[in-house]
Amino acid sequence: MLEGGVFEMSAFSNIIITKGSRHKYEYPIFIDIDKKKPTDQYGHINNITFNNLLIHSGGKILITGRPEKPIQNLDISNIQFTVIQETDFSEASKPRGNKNFPKLAESIDRSSVPAHVTLGYIDNLSLQNVKIISEPSGKRKNFDLLNVNIRKQMF
Repeated sequence: MLEGGVFEMSAFSNIIITKGSRHKYEYPIFIDIDKKKPTDQYGHINNITFNNLLIHSGGKILITGRPEKPIQNLDISNIQFTVIQETDFSEASKPRGNKNFPKLAESIDRSSVPAHVTLGYIDNLSLQNVKIISEPSGKRKNFDLLNVNIRKQMF
């Protein structure tokens, strides 16, 4: 979410997401709060639901708010994420939407975190029935959570 926009009351259900991107790093789900310019306001993300998703990708799920503007009320349920051809994200940087938008000093970029699901700065998260299927020799952990207030968690 850029330029102070509002993204709320959205549900993504009964979707199959498969590998296929022109980019080196795939993000089957990517939600972020950031700025294009230092003078911009941070956006607001609230009441977002992901339910009944089948994901086949070497990428990762990356959802990150900000310490001063966390994502509010995020529900993730009934997700099966099959990791195929695991990608090394150690040198990744999050998508900026347009290469002309510079990365600001205050930007938070957690794309290089070695996890299949990376969540940060979220208030009121519900994680239910999220299954990660990956190679046993994979280098990434299943989940990485930073400053996340969990309302409900059941795997």
